[in-house]
Amino acid sequence: MKRKTYTWVKNVHLYAALTTVVFLSMYLLSGLMMMGGAYGEEIKTSVEIPITASVVENDREWAQFIEDQGIEGRLIWERTFDSGKIIREYNTLGTMHKLEIAPDKRTVDLEIARKDMSGYINDLHRLKGYKGPMLYWVYALLVDVTALSLMVFVATGIPLWLQVVDNQKIGWAILIIGLIYVCIIVFNLM
Repeated sequence: MKRKTYTWVKNVHLYAALTTVVFLSMYLLSGLMMMGGAYGEEIKTSVEIPITASVVENDREWAQFIEDQGIEGRLIWERTFDSGKIIREYNTLGTMHKLEIAPDKRTVDLEIARKDMSGYINDLHRLKGYKGPMLYWVYALLVDVTALSLMVFVATGIPLWLQVVDNQKIGWAILIIGLIYVCIIVFNLM
């Protein structure tokens, strides 16, 4: 590889590594906590709130009701039962709001579960997708940039490795074994 190209690939490789450090550190910390069984303690509170049927049937009134109750985050689960009962769950990091709307649509049972720091970090580890408030969108974008950086890191690392290592047989063996392992996992998950 020519010296200029080598330097460029090396710089891209190093910057790609830097962009992954923060998120990989967070994933390492939260993953270790989860492996150790630290899912966090929850403090639950419940309250019954009277409503009118129009709140459930009108999106604008529902949005106003959600705002009035201080419910933040995104709708992660919703189910309507044959009896007419509706359950909706909204999550933010460290907080879950479960709304159980009675079949007569006159009351909502609101259950709020707040987690401690361990639960908050656990939620951060599992957060995914672009739905929800702007903060979720920004976080999802940063996670995707990190994933892209990891791919660039690997793609630029292979040619750098080829330039530096004299005995490449062990490296190729490790790379091939890793690819076979990934293929087996993907095949079994399909």
